Amino acid sequence: MGPALWPAPCLIPKGRLTVLDGADPEPGWSGKLWAVAQGVAEARRQQDANSGYILFTDADIVHAPQHISTLVAKAQTDTLHMVSEMVELQCESLAERALVPAFVFFFALLYPFAQVNNPKSRTAGAAGGTILIRRDMLAEIGWIEALKGALIDDCTLATCVKQAGGRLYLGHSCLARSIRPYPHAIDVWRMIARTAFVQLRYSPLFLVLTVLSMGVVWIAPGLLALFGHGVTRWVGLATWLVSIGSFLPTLRRFRISPALGANAAICGRFLHSSDHRFCHQPLSRARRCLEKPGLYGGHPQ
Repeated sequence: MGPALWPAPCLIPKGRLTVLDGADPEPGWSGKLWAVAQGVAEARRQQDANSGYILFTDADIVHAPQHISTLVAKAQTDTLHMVSEMVELQCESLAERALVPAFVFFFALLYPFAQVNNPKSRTAGAAGGTILIRRDMLAEIGWIEALKGALIDDCTLATCVKQAGGRLYLGHSCLARSIRPYPHAIDVWRMIARTAFVQLRYSPLFLVLTVLSMGVVWIAPGLLALFGHGVTRWVGLATWLVSIGSFLPTLRRFRISPALGANAAICGRFLHSSDHRFCHQPLSRARRCLEKPGLYGGHPQ
């Protein structure tokens, strides 16, 4: 945002805020990462020493006053190289209340927080809304240039840090929230489909396995409970109840009634159909991203 576009009522604290006029992206850069790279370059120009931390956050995130100091304290206390938190997503519209908790739940299945936080595990993940990283670690992995061409930049950053021997923390935040709305189910679907095939490393096999596994875990038990007979029905019901029970903590986090726990199966069906719908168009969509001159370098991290 250039000075001419800066809202007039906003006062820029002298010496504490620098607003950059962004240049056009160079070949191989996405717009977002190019903007981040320019910000990091300016931070390096103002402070050459690789000490302290750099915070990456989205423009639609509202941070509580104590949030940043809490992140720094977490990093220092636990000797962490990168701290990332999934902020509270907006959950007000019917589509958001029905689908956003399920999206967060399935994200945690895809990137188990305990494994991400375990230095011995190869699993690496991050939530791009809030990332605090040590400057020396960012320098060690090659600054933002190491992410050039990445479509899932937050998880790519986490992978680079962990491969360099850094320690990660991924958790939930109660001190930061997103104000970005997803008013309709199609908006949530786009959020998922935008990066779904990239997360699966462009592999049709992984996509098929994901669709099948979601069907087995979230759809089949409900169908067996409703239409099965004898032992099959009871096994299906027990499995369905276990699935619903695992979803309840996420519902409580979003202050949604546990009575909607059965919604997990419905949401699982929605996310299953999202992956299934996406499998008919990912190759062409991915190729458009990779073949468009000057857009992405094509690293499927």
